[in-house]
Amino acid sequence: MPAFTLSPVMLCSLIAWLQNAHIINGMYKSVQAESWIADPGRASLDPSNYLLFPLHGTLCRLLD
Repeated sequence: MPAFTLSPVMLCSLIAWLQNAHIINGMYKSVQAESWIADPGRASLDPSNYLLFPLHGTLCRLLD
């Protein structure tokens, strides 16, 4: 019986922990990607984001 009550609690905690990590990371990336959305010609590019920022900037301009 304890396994049936413990496993949903563990699963919900794992989901909440992983979702929180993605939300916080996305929040910081959205601040950096804002310059790519507004003016891609003047935006700075970090080596770790060669594809992420230009792609998100283009997609956001298309959806806007």
